[in-house]
Amino acid sequence: MLSQKDQLFADAFYKKLLTEPEPLEIDMSLIGSFVIWGNEVIKNNYENRGPVLKISNDLKKKLLYILTQKKDSKETVNDCMDAIWGLRLFEAQNRQLDSYLLYLERHREPKDKFYQPKRKQFWKIGIVQSLQAMLDDRLDLLCISMPPGTGKTSIGRFFLTGVIGWFPDEYNLFFSHSDGITRKYYDDALRIVTDNMEYAWNEVFPKLKVNHQNAKAQEFNVGKEKMFNSLQCSTRGSNNAGQVRASKFLVVDDMIAKIEEALNKATLDKLWDVYT
Repeated sequence: MLSQKDQLFADAFYKKLLTEPEPLEIDMSLIGSFVIWGNEVIKNNYENRGPVLKISNDLKKKLLYILTQKKDSKETVNDCMDAIWGLRLFEAQNRQLDSYLLYLERHREPKDKFYQPKRKQFWKIGIVQSLQAMLDDRLDLLCISMPPGTGKTSIGRFFLTGVIGWFPDEYNLFFSHSDGITRKYYDDALRIVTDNMEYAWNEVFPKLKVNHQNAKAQEFNVGKEKMFNSLQCSTRGSNNAGQVRASKFLVVDDMIAKIEEALNKATLDKLWDVYT
């Protein structure tokens, strides 16, 4: 809930940017002022995030409308796209998962992008909304069951790289039955966080960088030194008691190795106890 003063500012931005101008006009300079104001308001009270991001979303819709109506004007198209990316960055830095996933791959070649081509389907089946609910602490447990090769591991990895940046004082744990799976997860997550040519992670989190990594242990850390690292990857049965821990998110992928285990209720109950 915005304070009375902040609500007056919000109404003023909405009026100047969205209701007063002609449908195909917008004051680009005011968008930058809105972002500065929005960051400060959310920083002061995280509960202000909802109404501020609603204005941001409405701005993106108007910019997209202007872009489609004036697509023959290269200058207008460039100005609108710059403004849209600026708003996505603003939203990504304020824990808006969809904008983070889009911005993260901003500089990738279209053929190499993971999220944007699958975005419509992920929204249709509720994956993005559910992960956002986890971020917003509206869900405590999320189970995703999808066929092989549909992107569930990748979107979980992208999600976790965002979590590492949004909550740099916390530590997260990725678990699987296979060392091969955990090693690939570690390698790919580390590349997202460190490869500035391929990913825009450091644009979203400019004050953070990897300050410790251990490929053998499959873990790395960002932000301050902690009891456990920002991301740890481990397998069940690897004698890791007391060596790994999750204070924010525990992500489990392929917890069952064989069909025999999947068909044995006693084994499933035992595995659930191990992971939880």
